[in-house]
Amino acid sequence: MDDANPSPLPPPSPEPRPRVVIKKPPLVWTETQDLLSKIEKKLGGKVVSYYVGPDWQMAQDDVKYFYSHLRNFGWQEKLFFILVSGGGNGMSAWRIASLLSNFCDELVVVLPERAASAATMLSLAADKIIMTPLAYLTAVDTSLFHPLNPKDNTNRPVSVELDEVQRAVNILIQNQKPKSDRSEAYRNIFNYIHPVAFGAMERSANLSEMLCRDILELRKKNPLDEKTKKAVIERLNTGYPAHGYPIPRHRARELGLSIAYSDQELDGLLWSLINTYRFLTEPVRTDLGPASIHTETIAKLIESVNSRFILDNINERRLDPIIKGWSTFKDEFRWISLFEKEEAGQKKILQSFLAF
Repeated sequence: MDDANPSPLPPPSPEPRPRVVIKKPPLVWTETQDLLSKIEKKLGGKVVSYYVGPDWQMAQDDVKYFYSHLRNFGWQEKLFFILVSGGGNGMSAWRIASLLSNFCDELVVVLPERAASAATMLSLAADKIIMTPLAYLTAVDTSLFHPLNPKDNTNRPVSVELDEVQRAVNILIQNQKPKSDRSEAYRNIFNYIHPVAFGAMERSANLSEMLCRDILELRKKNPLDEKTKKAVIERLNTGYPAHGYPIPRHRARELGLSIAYSDQELDGLLWSLINTYRFLTEPVRTDLGPASIHTETIAKLIESVNSRFILDNINERRLDPIIKGWSTFKDEFRWISLFEKEEAGQKKILQSFLAF
């Protein structure tokens, strides 16, 4: 080799990119388990909690996980059911209520905070409802997205409630001179809302009333008389001008429901529990790079002493340079079971992925 003309050195190897560690939602197992144990001691019976995150809804798929959970501790003379949810599918409320009634002789629903829409329906199965000062129910009237509904400025069908249409008809009748009959008013309305869509709204309203009645009839220890039952159904379905109208505990008692007020000690325990659940269900974000985001969120959970089922949502988005916006390329859900087991004299928290 000619030392005067040495061969060029190879280019330096690129430094390896640091491995990104995916962040996971917090476990906070000890905190919630300790609170549930204290609540059980305070109430004097088995407790199961159902917390649905504010961006998620109750769904019929939840029922089978409730069944798996309830089977773990079997039939109870009195079952306390802590419920926090903004609503969801009415038929899921009916199925969960039916399932709970098969595992106890007396059902007590405990409401720390929101129990809106379908969650209000679910609460109707209770022989007694315990409410904190923060708790509220809502109306259960249903709105409907139908392809023949009026369109918004993006040409998508809007949500319409039957009560909105009926109120519009009443206004038309009152304002027309001479006053017309209802058939003429409906003919005018049908220029904007297709009769088929109106029929679907009518059917949806009838379904809501039927679900309320069926759930009310699950009560065992404290059944309502027919007059009270009818008044509750009518009031919740047609008696409020806004679907989200909050019904605090003194108003819920006026409806004829069996409402008990929580005491200061129970308020504190429930407040700590739902704040812990709120922390647990916050989205956890991992930046995979300058244009890629991984997010994991616990959407909902079912928990009792020594057992927790969670619905985990995994979402990944990338910044698309072509559309100059974020595109979702992964959006998966999975149920996970967490439980405590003693191994070699030490307690360990184990998990298994559930797929039915």
